[in-house]
Amino acid sequence: MSRLPLVLLLALPACTASRPSAQSGDPVFDQTYPFAPGDGLSVTTSSTDLVLRTGTASEARVEVIGTGRDAAEAFARLGFRVERQGDRLVVETERQDGGWWRNRKASFDIVITAPERLNLSVATSSGDIEIPSLDGNVEVATSSGDLEIGRLRGALSVATSSGDVEADQIEGNVEVSTSSGDVEAALIRGTAVSFSTSSGDFTVERLDADRFAASSSSGDIEVDALAGQADISTSSGDVSLGPVEGDLSVSTSSGDLRATLAKPGTVDINTGTGSVRLRAPLSLSADLEIRGGSLRLDRSFPFEGEVRDESAYGRLGGGGARLHVRTGGGGISLSAQ
Repeated sequence: MSRLPLVLLLALPACTASRPSAQSGDPVFDQTYPFAPGDGLSVTTSSTDLVLRTGTASEARVEVIGTGRDAAEAFARLGFRVERQGDRLVVETERQDGGWWRNRKASFDIVITAPERLNLSVATSSGDIEIPSLDGNVEVATSSGDLEIGRLRGALSVATSSGDVEADQIEGNVEVSTSSGDVEAALIRGTAVSFSTSSGDFTVERLDADRFAASSSSGDIEVDALAGQADISTSSGDVSLGPVEGDLSVSTSSGDLRATLAKPGTVDINTGTGSVRLRAPLSLSADLEIRGGSLRLDRSFPFEGEVRDESAYGRLGGGGARLHVRTGGGGISLSAQ
């Protein structure tokens, strides 16, 4: 999986967890291990949740909290182990005797308290992951487990099937690949962001990136404010973009597009049956080429060229960057803010 750099500048409130940071229960394991800032932490679990907390600069405390009447007995069957492997602390669970486990009522949370600066690798099936604050790289592979991040300064690589990703702040390399999982973030700012999904939605309040690439089948793409070069493609998913600053390329089959062009560069939009609704300031300067099933061009714009029922060719505000919009049967509107 490729990695793409991000740099985040704005501090935002930490995300609100959908559950307590650690479930109430009884500790069944509690050990402390040497751990220096910058060390690696590797966690492999099945359905066990993971909570990461910030602690001292010289050790890592690993706790397992058991819930349920059979927690003490079930933990013995969990196959839990912790060991140092060079500069990495490895935490693993391996369930033993699957039939015995299914007859027991018990669940576990792994709570790790470690220095804020570390590199984290997590592999899980359905276990959830909570990271309030971390300086380092994070790699997550999960099936249905959710990932919740408050503030991250480092590389983020996520591969998931139906697990959701929620974040307030991210700084580093970012790539998210999901089937039906959603991605939601308050602000991302930096070099590049990559998101690919089948039916998952991508929602960001503000995204500043030199390169933003998003691909979706039926998932929707929504960015309230977008700055930088953006390349977005969907099949039936809708695209909604707030003020856009920079080059924009959007292609959809039946998905609709709404966008506000604040300070656009080159704009290239193609849809099949999806409609396109654009808003822009009257001061917009562009070489205009629009062709679709129907067209509505706001007469307030200083336009020189030819306008027909289904097409418009000419210049806005004396001309400038290319603004091309083409649809198969979808309607197109360009209105003034």
